[in-house]
Amino acid sequence: MNNAVINKYPPMLCKSLSFILPTPLLFSVAYGDVVYWWILNDKGNLRKVEETIVSEYTEGYINKFYRWVLLNGNNLSDTIYQSCKSTRDRNEEIIDDLGIFITIEQIHDPGPGYAVPLNLASPVQKAVLAGGPNPDPNNGFLESSMTFSNPNQRWLSGVADVDVPNAMNWIRSGTALNPPGQRDYFIDDNPIDEHGAFENIIGGTWAPYRLASNDMNGPAFSYTNNDRAQLSDLASVDMIITTDRSKWTRAVVLEMQENPKYTRPIGSNVSKLGVRAHLSVDKNGKTVAEGSGSANDDGFDTGMGWFPGYTVNIETGE
Repeated sequence: MNNAVINKYPPMLCKSLSFILPTPLLFSVAYGDVVYWWILNDKGNLRKVEETIVSEYTEGYINKFYRWVLLNGNNLSDTIYQSCKSTRDRNEEIIDDLGIFITIEQIHDPGPGYAVPLNLASPVQKAVLAGGPNPDPNNGFLESSMTFSNPNQRWLSGVADVDVPNAMNWIRSGTALNPPGQRDYFIDDNPIDEHGAFENIIGGTWAPYRLASNDMNGPAFSYTNNDRAQLSDLASVDMIITTDRSKWTRAVVLEMQENPKYTRPIGSNVSKLGVRAHLSVDKNGKTVAEGSGSANDDGFDTGMGWFPGYTVNIETGE
């Protein structure tokens, strides 16, 4: 859910962090005509479980009297906590019995103003927001972090974006117009990420695809319909990389070579970001030619490999 950040108390504010939340704990928030129900686990993650129409008379924006509640999922008549203020305005509430605090804030979808969800605005505000710059200086961005099971072994990094006129400028956030080949991305006259909110995720090593450079040596695909990917479609996600191979995800391997004549195997002539022509591999990196009995179990002889982990959309649970 894009507008909820849930945290446990800092140690100095909490007598003990060894509490157990009711399982499952339901988190309910009302938006306009719809009530959304979510499961809240002991890590503060949310998963949507259902939607129920509750009213036909809200005129498409958040009713100022709507509040959020926590319910015991094993007994829905057991209200664990009910918020003191409406979900329409930013508010932080401390739940002493659970040792957590919950902050609710209605934030705008990322991108220019046309992407602002109109159900967050009153009818008067809708006309003002449509088509203009995003009124949120963070452009809808919440937070990012990278953690390791052993904090002393930070084994993963990335190529950090640098605002210089070459391939290192691979995140096109901001308002720069020059040089023309390195300009930041706009829709009409509105910069997609005016204040560079998405330019510093994990030290500038991660970015939405929509803001990725499609120039030579850039990570995005260069084609005329590149703007079909919209920031307003972004979701909040957790990406987990693990040594537990039972949790790995079968994935397509894309060719990143700029010149097709150098793609492997030689002569395959696969365009950049096309499906790689290399033989598919199993979880040990072995091909059928190398003795693997499972590299092409899914029927694909080429172009398939394994992502060493999985990703969870924490807005939907997918």
